[in-house]
Amino acid sequence: AHRYDLKEPHALAQFLQDADIRLIRAKYLQDLVRSKRPLPRRQEVESEGFEFDGKAESALVSHAEVQNWAEGTRTATICSVSHAWETKEHPDPCRYQLELIADRAAWYEAAFETEVWIFYDFMSLFQYERLFSEEERSFRAAMANMHIM
Repeated sequence: AHRYDLKEPHALAQFLQDADIRLIRAKYLQDLVRSKRPLPRRQEVESEGFEFDGKAESALVSHAEVQNWAEGTRTATICSVSHAWETKEHPDPCRYQLELIADRAAWYEAAFETEVWIFYDFMSLFQYERLFSEEERSFRAAMANMHIM
């Protein structure tokens, strides 16, 4: 098994790629709040996009973007959300956590003039029911090294 060292940005980028974990743009969370939509599962967020400053954006940060961050050619702040799930089926059906996270991330983006990319398990990892073997492999690889996040 591969060992990852969080002291190295390249190691984090490699882990995210190896396990196919995707980070979420904070601006996408803000778009969900504005449109009063709940958090989608990773399977649904794959095809989600939104508009920011008149430009189409993907909800998920690409592995190439994370690699650019690790190489120092892209600026972003990466954070990980640790939270209790409010129900077995959905972590935040009433959107309370979503509103708090989106709000705090917006403050951070404004104060530090940087994008915020978020690890949020429900959207960053493939959720039950995983219909494809690649989704299951990704989930297992992520869980084997979840302490990194």
